[in-house]
Amino acid sequence: MRALLGLALVGLTAATACGGKRAGAGGRGLTYYESYDPRSLDPALSTDVPTGEMVTLAFDGLTQFDADGRLLPGLADRWTAGQDGRGSRYVFHLRPGVKFHDGTALTAAAVRASLLRVLSPVTKGGRPWPLYPIAGAEAYAAGRAADVSGITVLGDSSIAFTLTEPLAIFPKFLAMPVASVVPAPPPGDPAQRLVGTAPIARVSRE
Repeated sequence: MRALLGLALVGLTAATACGGKRAGAGGRGLTYYESYDPRSLDPALSTDVPTGEMVTLAFDGLTQFDADGRLLPGLADRWTAGQDGRGSRYVFHLRPGVKFHDGTALTAAAVRASLLRVLSPVTKGGRPWPLYPIAGAEAYAAGRAADVSGITVLGDSSIAFTLTEPLAIFPKFLAMPVASVVPAPPPGDPAQRLVGTAPIARVSRE
């Protein structure tokens, strides 16, 4: 099925912060043709290409890919690795001044909550494997642990990840749509009410 999607563009701080995407201050419409109907607009349920494409129009992750597949900063403007002497700890520093569509400020706590939501056994139907390198993530997803020990909030603007073993490509995993950040707590169903940090704020199917 070919889906005709009406997208509402908005001018946001994060739109210019993440990848230079810009929109008019008053917002405007955009018609976007997708070959297949996305399964969901909820990042936690991003399991296929059409869904991933739509998710990245409304939501951002800590990192992102450019059109050529190169890794770029996203909601995090920089990160460091190897502070534990083994190369299994990453610290990501958030861009200042980024807000969600509803005006809520982006914080490290919101990032942690988003990733826990992806991993939660309650979130059925998703594919959280990109987060499994984080210490405690797989056990949490399986319902064997009450928390994820490897995700630590460092104030409002930094978040640390401790991995089960060194993994140089871990920042690329955080660029996948499933790792996109939503407010904490989400204002309703993220698939129905898009509250992200990217330029698209509303979607209607035709």
